[in-house]
Amino acid sequence: MAHKRDRAKHLGRLVNGRRFDLVSRIRAIMVHGEPTVFAYEAPIRHGIRSGLILSGGWTWKAADAAAAEVVREVLNQLGAKRPTWQQGQPGWTEEGIARLQRDNCARCGKPIPMERLLQSGGGGWVKYCDSTCAFAAQSAMKCEREGEEGKARHAAEVAAAWRRAKDAMPLKPCEYCGDLFHPTPAKKDRPETRYCTPRCRNKARAGTPQARTWYRGQF
Repeated sequence: MAHKRDRAKHLGRLVNGRRFDLVSRIRAIMVHGEPTVFAYEAPIRHGIRSGLILSGGWTWKAADAAAAEVVREVLNQLGAKRPTWQQGQPGWTEEGIARLQRDNCARCGKPIPMERLLQSGGGGWVKYCDSTCAFAAQSAMKCEREGEEGKARHAAEVAAAWRRAKDAMPLKPCEYCGDLFHPTPAKKDRPETRYCTPRCRNKARAGTPQARTWYRGQF
């Protein structure tokens, strides 16, 4: 109840004429939103809030509350119904329609661990084999919306997530020198690493007949 009174108090600070003008102008914009009228909700709320603050006499909290109420009034006039969380997901289908059961990771193709499938009740809500792939996929979708700057940030975020996943792997001895190291997690087309460094890997390969034949053929 107190929250409603605060909202009304902040919105009441807008003179009726100014409020009516804001609602009319914003409605003319939001009605053309694609794919839904919610497309311009965030930038319009930000614009109103900034305008009120710059006009003087408005705190951030009060300006944001007034902006939110103006946008909410426009959405109510348009009869907009906000989708549920499930409806907002990329893999959502109609209610009552069976979801596609996924057995392999949507990003790397590696089989999804059985424990993750069981937790979801059959795999309908599981798309990725682990948190690293989930984070990388979400970051990739985000960078597509943000252009070149987003791509650079995505590459850095994926590299950091991959390092965290590698550091979480249990230590194992290098098959060449015996030093302990954190192996790189296995993926669909790549097994778990066996050597601590590329140098150890190359030395181990050079010590096999197949490798010596390959090197002779290359040099």
